[in-house]
Amino acid sequence: MISNSDELDIYWTNGVPKANNCLIVTKPEFGSAPWVAVSGVIGKREPVGRVISKFHYQDVYNALPDFDEPGWPIYHVENDGEDWLVMVIEYWRPISLDPAQSTSSWIYSYPIVRGICDIFKEQVGVKHLCYATTTSSNNIFPDEIYPQVKRSRAYEYNYSSGRKTNRKVFLLPPSWLFPYFFSLMGGQGKTVFTGYKEGQSVDSLAADTLSKYFRDNLCLPVNNEHMELAAERVVEEESDEKETLERMEVMKDNVSTKSDNSMLWG
Repeated sequence: MISNSDELDIYWTNGVPKANNCLIVTKPEFGSAPWVAVSGVIGKREPVGRVISKFHYQDVYNALPDFDEPGWPIYHVENDGEDWLVMVIEYWRPISLDPAQSTSSWIYSYPIVRGICDIFKEQVGVKHLCYATTTSSNNIFPDEIYPQVKRSRAYEYNYSSGRKTNRKVFLLPPSWLFPYFFSLMGGQGKTVFTGYKEGQSVDSLAADTLSKYFRDNLCLPVNNEHMELAAERVVEEESDEKETLERMEVMKDNVSTKSDNSMLWG
């Protein structure tokens, strides 16, 4: 079954699920804390849906047998009578801090965010949406402008009624767009964040803090073993990516010595 909203489709495996709550994280964050934490919630569950849009920053190449499915997976989690959708943003369009180029980010982001929020609220029945992240983006600026916050606690900012932290955070697009527009549509949207420490493939303390918030505040089940496995995968993928890039550099050097100009390397 497919849910449509203008320039976006959600492909459901067994019809549209029903859930009152939604948790969203982005996988490629520095320190990987949100992804590791939410892996403890997802566990071995298979996606119940997948978000696909022409505005996605999607790679058109693939490989077999390790096929990489396009789009963003959506999982369904039930605990103590509460139903949750958990969406993992697998990638996000590259962002520029140049104001002249940042408008293109808005053009590509708005249709996706609005469409997802609309389908979640109107078709799934979501009433509460939480986006979990860290303050890794604060490191772009000097400490006196955007200082780091503690990694041992979680902070909330509700875009309608509810707790609003006074901590200074530089928010990247997905971390505020989803909860903000969900609130504009009449739901309850909030951003939850913790601190960040630079130089670690996996910020374990930040991941533990977010997982504790998921368990204690959102009443979600968290499996520590699955968190550990996710952390190991992050380190392995980082090593594999580095090795792949090194091989590609060698390949490009070899191609550049040939007489023909390959479009692939253009």
